[in-house]
Amino acid sequence: MKRIFVSFKMVNDYEQVLPEDWDAFLQEDAALDYVRQIVNCFDESALELALRIKDYYSQIGEETELTALTIANDSPSFFKTLFATGYDRVIRLTPSPGENFSPLSIADKILSFIREEQAGFDAFLFGQQAAPFDSGQVPYFVAQGLGIPAISNIISLKAETDSLVAVSQKSDHILTYRISSPAVCLIGNCKRTYLRVPTLREKLAVSKKEALCHTFSVEEQPSYQPEHLVRNMSERSPVLYHNLEPQEAADQILNILKEEVSR
Repeated sequence: MKRIFVSFKMVNDYEQVLPEDWDAFLQEDAALDYVRQIVNCFDESALELALRIKDYYSQIGEETELTALTIANDSPSFFKTLFATGYDRVIRLTPSPGENFSPLSIADKILSFIREEQAGFDAFLFGQQAAPFDSGQVPYFVAQGLGIPAISNIISLKAETDSLVAVSQKSDHILTYRISSPAVCLIGNCKRTYLRVPTLREKLAVSKKEALCHTFSVEEQPSYQPEHLVRNMSERSPVLYHNLEPQEAADQILNILKEEVSR
C-alpha cells in the first residue's frame, strides 16, 4: 500500500484584510472574524496532486492511503471537503503561541507526528511557501529532520507504476526527477491543480468523519516577533483608448509591449 503525506495551511484571505488591521496578526487573539479562511494556494495544488496519484494507483489496483495534516486551532468545514474528495485521514495539530514566526518549531511539530507513524510514508508533499510570511523553510527543515532529499519548485508531479515523476523549474533550466524512495516534494506553480469539488453524495458519505487532533510538546525554538506589519499594496494605472481601428489598437499594444521589454 502506498502512503502519501500532505501538509496544508489554512490562511486568511488577505485581500479582505483592512490596511489598519495588519498589525492584528501580531496578536494571538486578533479580531479578524470578518476575514474568511482559505487554503494556501500552493498547498491546494499539493492536495489535488496527491488525489491524482491515488486515482492512478486505484486504476492499476494498488491501494493508497492519503493523510492531510495542518496546524490549526479549529476544524473548519474544509476538513469535511478533504474527506469527501478521497482523503483517508485529516490530522490537526494544536498550535503554540508565537509559532507563526518560528518555522523550525512548526517543522519539529510535523516531524513529531511523522515519527510517531510506525508504517512511514512513501512521499511527502508540501506547498512551496505559505502566506502571510512566505518563508518556505518548513519543508526543508522536515526533509533535514528525516534525512531525505527535498525537491523544490515542482511544476508537475505524476505517478508511474514504481515511482513518482517530478518536473522541477529552476532559474534557467528544467529538471525531471524519478522518485522511487521517500522525498519531500515542494509544489510550486502547477497548472490546473485546483482542488476538485466533491458531490453532495460524497459529502454525505463522510459526514460523520472528524479530523484527529494531536498535541505534541516540542523543544522551544528561536522565534521572531515583528514589531509592525504592513501589506505591500500594488496598484495599477490603466490607460484607456477609445474608438480605435483594429490596426491602431494593435499598434498601441505593440508599443506598450516594447516599452515593457525595454525597462
